[in-house]
Amino acid sequence: MVLATHPFVKKIASAARRHCGVGTGAKIIVATSGGADSVALLRALAVLAPRRRWDLKLTVGHIHHHLRDTDGAAEKDAVFVDQLAEELGLDYQRRDLDLQQPDEQNNLEARARMQRYQALSDIAVQTRAKFVATGHHGDDLLETMLMKFLRGSSVRGLRAMSWDRYLQEDIRLIRPMLGVDHQAALQFVSTLGQTWREDLTNNDRHQHRARLRHEVMPVLRQIRPNAAGKALALSQHARSMTQLLDASVSEAYDQIVIKDTTAAITIDRCKAQQLVHVVLCELLRLLLVKIGARVDSLSQRAVEPILTAIMDRKGRQREFHLDRNVHVLVSKDACLMRRNLK
Repeated sequence: MVLATHPFVKKIASAARRHCGVGTGAKIIVATSGGADSVALLRALAVLAPRRRWDLKLTVGHIHHHLRDTDGAAEKDAVFVDQLAEELGLDYQRRDLDLQQPDEQNNLEARARMQRYQALSDIAVQTRAKFVATGHHGDDLLETMLMKFLRGSSVRGLRAMSWDRYLQEDIRLIRPMLGVDHQAALQFVSTLGQTWREDLTNNDRHQHRARLRHEVMPVLRQIRPNAAGKALALSQHARSMTQLLDASVSEAYDQIVIKDTTAAITIDRCKAQQLVHVVLCELLRLLLVKIGARVDSLSQRAVEPILTAIMDRKGRQREFHLDRNVHVLVSKDACLMRRNLK
């Protein structure tokens, strides 16, 4: 089979051009962990790279997190990716992270993600690449949407993952595999006779995502084989709805915000009561984040009591505390959001 006509490669090519904006001659950092998904993406882009209409300049980027290397598995992943890059004739860039320092504002997973993207951005700057490609696929999108749903996310959370977003000025994260699923990646690398590395931590069913992956996702695929494709369509719909919502929230801000400083924000309670519930909910989240609340603390369960207090007709004063960072005071005429002083 001519690899350029393989269905997997054709889907990656179409997504890279149509959804991710990759043009001829683009320089791309391919984030490669060594797992089947990232290896499939790397091999597909390596097929496209030398073709005249693509002429891609690829760099293989590997991030060593130093979190699960008691048995040397993570170091073996790095060696595997290095050797694969050499076999493909591609530049290999490795970065090592230090995640041992505690951080009260972010959990370990969040810090790892933040530092990983920063390291990939640094590689892009060094190599003058405009794109960082990751192997997130449709199943990852569906899992993320389910996780957001379980946390009580709003329509904004249902966007889950996008085809692309900016990591920093002039450097875009792209996900050309969102239109395919994990099984398609496995089939492609198997066709090539290409090996990959297994991350055993993905099998730890004490983690919610792992339980979804191994216990829920198979059932969803049995009910609807194209579940990942349905998730992508819903994600894009939620993205469009969010754009409309953002316009309404911006208008609502001008209507109800009385005072807005770095330390405190006050809104008119009477005017807030005239807003559509979803608009007030999104505006409240926006203001709480602005005043210092962590995004992951603003589930629907956390925000709903504040919304209820604003919308009811009770005149007594009520107080709410969000993750020790933000204090909310709902009085007869106003709602005050204030950053806690340390």
